[in-house]
Amino acid sequence: MFGLSGEHLLVLLVILLIFGPKRLPDLGHSIGRTLKNFKDAMNGGGNDAVPPASQIPPQNASAPREAAAPAPEKQAEKV
Repeated sequence: MFGLSGEHLLVLLVILLIFGPKRLPDLGHSIGRTLKNFKDAMNGGGNDAVPPASQIPPQNASAPREAAAPAPEKQAEKV
């Protein structure tokens, strides 16, 4: 049923020549991640990464903020 013919082997060889053996694992990983995201979006589970605004805790206003040093101004050089 899923046998490899000469055409399949030729296509795999061309892909290997184009992308090289070092980039094939990255290519497979990105294709798999893309298919997973697509499947999750089709099933309605694509919005889990961003929490609703009602679940975000408020920031503590009394927490000390880091004081940023003012940037020194550059003076124009006289020629």
